[in-house]
Amino acid sequence: MLKSVWFSISLLLIIIIFLRLPPENNGLSNFIGSTGIFGAPTSTEQALNYIITLIIICYLILAFYLNIQVSYQ
Repeated sequence: MLKSVWFSISLLLIIIIFLRLPPENNGLSNFIGSTGIFGAPTSTEQALNYIITLIIICYLILAFYLNIQVSYQ
């Protein structure tokens, strides 16, 4: 069960990191800022950074736990 969660988290991280737009690409951020659908682009980016940080921490904790679990078997 933990291996499937760990695998899902790793795929989610890969997808989120590859789909993020670089900050210098203003095309989409201007659209988001002008329509107001997602709020301010800076607050959305800040929330996404917090989410990515939390997912990375969960990934590392699971990786260490699974590594220790395999070592003692």
